[in-house]
Amino acid sequence: MEDRQVVVLTNVTENDAGWCTDIAANSLGTSSSTAYLNVMEAEPILADAESHAILILGVVLLSVMVIASIMASFVWKKCQKEKRRAIDLEHGSEIASISEYELLFGTPWELPRSRLVMGETLGEGAFGKVVRAEIQGFLRPDMNTTVAVKMLKEGHTDSELMDLVSEMERMTMIGTHINIINLLGCCKQDGPLYVVVEYAAHGNLRDYLRNNRPSSGYERAIGQELDTITQNDLVSFACQVARGMEYLASKKVRL
Repeated sequence: MEDRQVVVLTNVTENDAGWCTDIAANSLGTSSSTAYLNVMEAEPILADAESHAILILGVVLLSVMVIASIMASFVWKKCQKEKRRAIDLEHGSEIASISEYELLFGTPWELPRSRLVMGETLGEGAFGKVVRAEIQGFLRPDMNTTVAVKMLKEGHTDSELMDLVSEMERMTMIGTHINIINLLGCCKQDGPLYVVVEYAAHGNLRDYLRNNRPSSGYERAIGQELDTITQNDLVSFACQVARGMEYLASKKVRL
C-alpha cells in the first residue's frame, strides 16, 4: 500500500532548497503542512562486487595476452636471426658448408672448377674482384668461351659472402635476356665461391663512350685505337639499353 506520508519530488536542484508548504483541498475543506526541504547530492551508485571482479579479471587477461604477443614476436625475430647466422660460413674463403644454398643453386648452375682458366683482373674493390677467364667446352666441347668471374678477396666477412650469394639469387630469378649481363653458372664446391657471368668485351657502356669520343680529353694507352661511333651506333645503344631496362622492369627489379 502506498505510503501517504511520503511525498516524492523529481528534478530537484540545490536552488529548490528552503521552506515549502504542501496544500491539500477537497469538498470537506483545506489542509496545509509546512516543512523545510533540504537538497543533498545523490550518493554514487557503486558497482556490484561480482561485476567489479569480472572487470578486473578481464583487464588482467587482456594485459597477459598483449605481453604474450610481444614476447612471441621477440622470440620469433630472434629465432630468424639465429637461423640466418647459422647458415653463415666460417671466416675464410672455403665454402664447403654452403650446402644450405643447394636448393637455390643446384646442378643446373654448378660449373666444374677445373674447366675455368683464370686470366687478368678486370676490376676490384675492397673485398671483391672480377677476373677474365676462359671456360672450356661451355657452348661446344671443342671451343673455349670467355667469361667474367666474380669472387671475394682474402679477409672478406660473412656478410660480404652473403651479399655475393644474394646477387646470384637475384640473377637466377631475373632470368636471361640479350640486353643484360646474364648469369652463366657458379663454382661453390672444393674452393672459394665463383660467380660466372657473361663477359663484356668493351667494358661498361659509359666508359666506352667516353674513351671513344673525339677530343674527349681522356688519356688512352699508347697504341690504343679510337673506335668510330656513328649516330646509328648511338641510337642502337639507346634502343638496347631501353630493351634491357624494360625487361628488368617486367621482372620488378629495382636498381
